[in-house]
Amino acid sequence: ALFLLEEHWLELVLRDGASAVEELCEALPPPWADDPILLLVRACCSQVGQVGPDRTTVSTLLARAQAQAQRAGIAGGDRFAAAAALAELFLADGDASLTAACDRVGALLRGPTTGWGPVMHACVTFLLGWTELRLRRGPARAVDLLRAAERECRTCGQEIIRRRATANLALALALEGALGEARRVLDPVIADGRGLAEWTSADAGVDWLTDGFLSYWTNDLERAQRSLQVAAACTDDPQSFAALARVFGVFTAVARDEPVAL
Repeated sequence: ALFLLEEHWLELVLRDGASAVEELCEALPPPWADDPILLLVRACCSQVGQVGPDRTTVSTLLARAQAQAQRAGIAGGDRFAAAAALAELFLADGDASLTAACDRVGALLRGPTTGWGPVMHACVTFLLGWTELRLRRGPARAVDLLRAAERECRTCGQEIIRRRATANLALALALEGALGEARRVLDPVIADGRGLAEWTSADAGVDWLTDGFLSYWTNDLERAQRSLQVAAACTDDPQSFAALARVFGVFTAVARDEPVAL
């Protein structure tokens, strides 16, 4: 059980299963419940999908993870270091620490010592590209990582995360100014009847936001308005794209000269 959780927790979190992972970690009996990497995983799960994460709980779990790692003699080992660096992508407080976390995880992805299997590697690649896109250090970084994540997810059969990578890749391309390529990448996602309905937090509505963004900048204002309304209604999560969709909805209403919609 411990092995399976360490191998698959990120995959499950990226599929909106943070609460389930946290419950599984808490259900393990001693001494496995105090495994240092699992304590890091619990800290990440406590952070994900909450409007106001309990920083005391997160800090306590991190301190316990470090203490257990030192007690077990693995604090300086590759596996714990890789897990700790990955946890920072969830737990970093502010752009400076998040930038440093991205650089550490990027170096790990290029190295041979993490012990990550193909699925975990694909998930980490996606998470890093997703984070780079929001960190706004330049969309080219995110484009490269999200392209790689899409390929890796396709190879290892992670279809849900592959579609998520594709939608985020389209947004990164749009922000880079490659509107035509972004449209070619996005259209199959929009045409897929399943859409991206598997989760309701984080980047919920990214497919429809990107469709509205592209439609606005190519002057297809009616389509822009429809897609942005869908994106705005996808979730109430404050970290989602709903607010940004409403902003572009304002721009679209102005462009269409529609006072009621405005």
